[in-house]
Amino acid sequence: MIIIILIIIIVLVWLHFRKKRTSQETKWQNTAAAAARQTAAPQETRQTAAPQEARQPVKQPAPQTQKQEPTPLELTEEQSKEANAFLMQAANLFREGRREESYALAEKAALDDSCPYQAIAQGVCGDYFDVLGDKEQAAQWYIKSAEAGCARSQYELSGYYARGTGVPQDGKKTVYWMMKAAEGGEPDAQLGLGSRYEQGIGVPQDDAKAFYWLGMAANQGQSYAQYKYALYFDGEHKGVAKDDEKFLFWFTKAAEGGVVTAQAQLGSMYYLGEEGVPRDMEKALFWLQKAADGGDTDATSVLELIHSLGS
Repeated sequence: MIIIILIIIIVLVWLHFRKKRTSQETKWQNTAAAAARQTAAPQETRQTAAPQEARQPVKQPAPQTQKQEPTPLELTEEQSKEANAFLMQAANLFREGRREESYALAEKAALDDSCPYQAIAQGVCGDYFDVLGDKEQAAQWYIKSAEAGCARSQYELSGYYARGTGVPQDGKKTVYWMMKAAEGGEPDAQLGLGSRYEQGIGVPQDDAKAFYWLGMAANQGQSYAQYKYALYFDGEHKGVAKDDEKFLFWFTKAAEGGVVTAQAQLGSMYYLGEEGVPRDMEKALFWLQKAADGGDTDATSVLELIHSLGS
């Protein structure tokens, strides 16, 4: 029995450090792809779209040349309510299969210079064509929206330049628009920028800037950023003091947000009683089961070993 228990502990320790190394080596491209979309209407549009449906002829915006630095879009409380109502209406029409009506609504606002949320509407037009697979048309709308200060479109545009989708691949423009989106408060962009600084992808490697941007995203509820941010408090990062309380706080936030790797590691920490975490079998089994349900095979193996002992 003692030998089996020792085996479980060894497996858990291995799981803990293996997943930690894996998370620290993850490339920005993967984290950006895995990041959840935070804007409700575009997200619903992408989930419900069927790219094969025909669409009505539309006006393609003329390519824009950037004349001055874009400033973040700012709306009054009343304008924000109007914008949210517009987004909900466009999303509902799209979800109901009335996609041409949805686009017509978005295009009308996108071409109306007096509309306070014109930039947001332009971004919705970009999402529409992105879903339909017309990347060049989508890119032109994203450019208009990004230059008008819409942070979400700036982030989408950075991804287009990173992949060379609808526009020529351009590393400098990738970073430029990601930076603008991050400065505008877009959490996915803040995660992406923090990850780039962490690994030196397209920017000089800078742990301080990585810590800053990951913290900004984490505080906005970006789950994977919370996971990466937590790792800065484990005592292995220069310039950041070890803090078990903050480590556990952000790790738990990430696990609650559905980050399977965080769930598996949190379960192992509670089982072993490490990283300032008191040993707690109930919490250990809870988080390991969450990770296993999320497809983590290592967590599944550890649970099977624990249950085989009747623990």
